[in-house]
Amino acid sequence: MPLTRYRAIHEDDELIVFLKTTDSDVTIFAFNNHGTIYPTPQVWGTDFIEKTGFNAVVFMAKKRNWFPACAMFPAIAVVQRHLGATPFSFALGNSMGGYAALKYKKALNADACLSFNPQYTIDPAGCSFDGRFSSYWTPDMAGMDIAANDIDRHAFVFYDPGDPQDSGHVRILSTMPGVHRIPVFHTGHVTLRSVVRGRTLSDIVDAVRTNSADVAAQLHLLLRRSRKSSFDYYHNLANELLARHHGRMFLLLVDAMERHSQLKPAQMERIRELGRETPRPPALAEAEAAGRLPEPPASPVVLGRGSGAQPGHAAPGQTAGAPSSRSRGADGPAPVRRFRPRRGIPGGCVRLGLAGASLGLRPQEGSRQLRPGAPRILLRERFTASVIPPPRIAL
Repeated sequence: MPLTRYRAIHEDDELIVFLKTTDSDVTIFAFNNHGTIYPTPQVWGTDFIEKTGFNAVVFMAKKRNWFPACAMFPAIAVVQRHLGATPFSFALGNSMGGYAALKYKKALNADACLSFNPQYTIDPAGCSFDGRFSSYWTPDMAGMDIAANDIDRHAFVFYDPGDPQDSGHVRILSTMPGVHRIPVFHTGHVTLRSVVRGRTLSDIVDAVRTNSADVAAQLHLLLRRSRKSSFDYYHNLANELLARHHGRMFLLLVDAMERHSQLKPAQMERIRELGRETPRPPALAEAEAAGRLPEPPASPVVLGRGSGAQPGHAAPGQTAGAPSSRSRGADGPAPVRRFRPRRGIPGGCVRLGLAGASLGLRPQEGSRQLRPGAPRILLRERFTASVIPPPRIAL
């Protein structure tokens, strides 16, 4: 959105503040991240703020300064004179902006805070586990740490648990009263860009305004659904599979995306390009060159609770492949061996987060037996995989 649609109401050497008023009863206090420093062609966040119709106050830093208090409190005083009281307001930001949304929530008198991938501090003495932003820290920032008295209630922190630095900050923040952490897997340090669009942001605000006891669970479900149409989500997931050498799972992911995802053809091509740039095991390269996925097993193992001998492994005193007396059914065929699923995954099967495909794993002949009750199952060269239609789930 062009800058002319917003009115600058305050400016100094550290930041500039833009205001846009509508007839909505909701006001958003938005903070830019360290990657979009003013001046920019458009006000930060307008790609999703405009679709909501909310009143908007956007704080844009002119440098990577993590919104110092010496500049913020005079700016907040100006905002309060122009805006007055509003029925409902919330602060929102990502990374550097996520820090500011938490730090100044109470000063802004905001009813809620939506903070994405925030830092607790960038002081090297206070976060030795994260050196990504320590080069921006200056002695003038001493005491910048977010404190419990900066946050009174309804502060929701969204992050990817697979990002170790972000997780470290969130662990510290979650010890403060009123902070609720919402995990959003496979979104990296760009969780806001991956999951929040205009309609989603409105739904998040509606959920927060209900003030129900399970609002955190509602937000988690909303963002899980939203990420399914995000290119960043699939791009990060594909990168993680390839980085862990899960070549077959990458192929299954691409195959399922072609049938079920809402990505554009150019975005799908970028996902495939990731696979072409990654070295392949010989068997996988041969299957890919032939334009087919690896052959699925005849009767893949469904992951769930149960008992019985595992296909391809012999019980003591028994020939490999022959069903034991424990696993032989009444009519002859052995029942499918079921394993305990990983915690948090419903339906008794490993899923990639796609609406139409689940994975069943079966060890190849002579491979190491899967341990029942293992916390996670990794797909490597010793396993084969097949796509199993999942139960119908409303998404």
